[in-house]
Amino acid sequence: MPLSPNPLERRMIKSNEFPVPWVDGFLYWMGGKAVLVASRMGLFDVLAKGPLSISDLAREMEASENGAGVLVSVLECMGYVKREGKRYTNTALSSKWLVSSSPQSLAASMEFIDGLWDRTSSLEETIRNGKPSVPVWEWMERHPGSYQVAQTHWKGSARMMGPEIAASVQIPPGARRLLDLGGGHGLYTIQFCRANPQLSAVIYDWPGGVEAARETIAEEGMDGRVTTQVGDYMKEAIGSNKDVVFLSNIIHIYGPEQNISLLQKVSQALNRVVW
Repeated sequence: MPLSPNPLERRMIKSNEFPVPWVDGFLYWMGGKAVLVASRMGLFDVLAKGPLSISDLAREMEASENGAGVLVSVLECMGYVKREGKRYTNTALSSKWLVSSSPQSLAASMEFIDGLWDRTSSLEETIRNGKPSVPVWEWMERHPGSYQVAQTHWKGSARMMGPEIAASVQIPPGARRLLDLGGGHGLYTIQFCRANPQLSAVIYDWPGGVEAARETIAEEGMDGRVTTQVGDYMKEAIGSNKDVVFLSNIIHIYGPEQNISLLQKVSQALNRVVW
């Protein structure tokens, strides 16, 4: 965390004697960017090899000693690295979440979040106009590789949240066919199928999303049971004879009229499943 208030500071915050806007506007910005840059430059992966001096770390990162030293100092204050004599190593926090080889790694998400900094540079214009100055999909088209980065980020989120979601959502026992609209990487659907052995599924998305889904299907050994379909669910038919339709990270993208139209399609595609 960029800031861990001590007891005195917590009391000052509660009594409104602490300059919270300064901290929110400056320290969180600096701290957040430091973590994103460190991840992108591979600092946490380098330190995973063992404690390193600033000079060794700078050489491994292809950075200046001065720059690496400043970055490590910030990360130490934030709890991401720790000093052992004259050398530095990862803390448990960064070892779990930011080392690429960790099963819980969010390193790919850091790259995605870093891209959001560019998009939010027009936040004032977006607020004044009531809509993004550049829609997210158009922004991704302007930045090659960003869609693949986003899919990796979303897939990482699905690995963390998917099992709980699959366990929490009650699928009717009679349901046999699931349609995942805009499913991208497809991991949520795969987790639904594993939690409900009677289900088979179709992941419906643009070509880039279907490509990511096919990779996940192969990785997870779900060929045949989970298939894909290329299309634009806002403009094209989504099919029929489905027992469950899953929409994740979809509804918030569109306005009320578009969502009504989409949900009408969903309603028409659904069978009435008896519990």
